[in-house]
Amino acid sequence: MSKEKSISLSGVGRFPSRSSYSRKAMFGAAAFALASLAMPAFAQISFTGEDTTETPAKTSTAAERRTDTANARQRSGGDSDTQLAEAAYTYREAVGVVVASIPGQGPTPIGTAWAFDDKLFATNSHVVGAIADYAEAFPGTSFFVAINGRPDLRLKVLSYRKHPKYGSVEVDFDGRESAGGYDIAVIRTAQSAPVHFNLANDSSLKLLRSGVKVGYLGFPMERLSGGNLNVSMPIATMQTGIVTSISDYFLSDGGYDANRMIRHNLPATGGASGSPIFTPDGTVVAILFGGNVFGEVARDVNGRVVFDDNGRVVQGRRPNAAMINFAERIDSLNEVPRP
Repeated sequence: MSKEKSISLSGVGRFPSRSSYSRKAMFGAAAFALASLAMPAFAQISFTGEDTTETPAKTSTAAERRTDTANARQRSGGDSDTQLAEAAYTYREAVGVVVASIPGQGPTPIGTAWAFDDKLFATNSHVVGAIADYAEAFPGTSFFVAINGRPDLRLKVLSYRKHPKYGSVEVDFDGRESAGGYDIAVIRTAQSAPVHFNLANDSSLKLLRSGVKVGYLGFPMERLSGGNLNVSMPIATMQTGIVTSISDYFLSDGGYDANRMIRHNLPATGGASGSPIFTPDGTVVAILFGGNVFGEVARDVNGRVVFDDNGRVVQGRRPNAAMINFAERIDSLNEVPRP
């Protein structure tokens, strides 16, 4: 029987703890909370372990991107869904899947990251936490950001930093604990992506409200057919929806400075963690990090119950049909030290 978690902020694509998962379940299932996820055979193509971007693609300028989005708006005739689709196309090569290339095992996808500056990618703190866990469990593992639609662009990860407040729990006047937050991080790569997103400024962020149309571009994988991904040729998924509410980490109205929790109805599952959430003009307003889920017994691809090394039943999860998911407002990125 499944058990609903009314507000689970466990990251979409969060790495499972080694205390409750066997090594085989942890790393054979693309590092998601459900060990039943199996990657397709074509995904087991080993990365070379070397940076394949000796001659990086030309990075477009901000002026060129503004021209692209202006042309997109002109072509779309003002329709927000078409504008979102055009923005996703314009910035398609800013998005990549974070991959662990494990010696002797090949590439394993972890989550989504996206370029916001030269050699800098934004993702979730729990995604870079997974990088650290893989590095500890499998010495010699290399990490890459594999660019959407560009099998020739696998940007080697050099370093990363989490938000300094990630993992902290705050308590308000009424004794309530905060519901997560600060799940944002920065990755530095050896080379730059061909294009990078623009970040919304305070003026734009203050215009966010319930009903605003948004989209994301990322790599949802958990419980999807074939993992929804060919690691050797990653193709990002684009979804559209709306902002459903804006609040602080206590789910209250704390005013603009505190209201960094952006709730939305963008469909998401494991792997979408770190995806950029953008408005029709293509500017990023938030970063996806979690959602409401049901807890349930995890099963493998043959329907058999999965047990950990101690014989305990592994708990899995599935998204709640209410489609209320979570994102961090993008100005929190300014507080992350650059690696």
